[in-house]
Amino acid sequence: ILERRLLLQEDGAVAQAPFVESTPVYELGAPYDQLDLPPALARMLAELAAAKAGLFPRPYVHQAQALERYFAGSDLIVATGTGSGKTESFLMPIIGQLTQEALDRPATAALPGCRALLLYPMNALVNDQLGRVRRLFGDEVASAIVSAGRNRPVRFGSYTGRSPYPGLRSA
Repeated sequence: ILERRLLLQEDGAVAQAPFVESTPVYELGAPYDQLDLPPALARMLAELAAAKAGLFPRPYVHQAQALERYFAGSDLIVATGTGSGKTESFLMPIIGQLTQEALDRPATAALPGCRALLLYPMNALVNDQLGRVRRLFGDEVASAIVSAGRNRPVRFGSYTGRSPYPGLRSA
């Protein structure tokens, strides 16, 4: 018994001392209505935040910059820490594009089709992010806000290596 106790007490054998990592507090940006965005988009994002659909009333600075730069015609790469809102940094421009499409090209917005494709390297990340997408597009109130100007709700789905195979397999 003494041998086992000593083995279990050996550093790193069963458990290790906890590793505590502090994460920075990210700086808040201006409210949506003060950003350089199309007015309809700023209103819609503020409505989503008020509906508590996963957006905050004031985005982080890097989220605000991503929105402004995207709608100024730039492509985006967002590299920031865990819990910093990277997902919103690309979901908000997607939502914005859906809003602009409904306003500028209602006939096109009425047509079914893929408007965005999100790729993730692992199934676990897909499942985690799907919950956030559901809050934006699956919630009844949020869906009504995002779908305003469209004659149908925005649809979304996921496909992973664990998704059921559609149709008959030939091999």
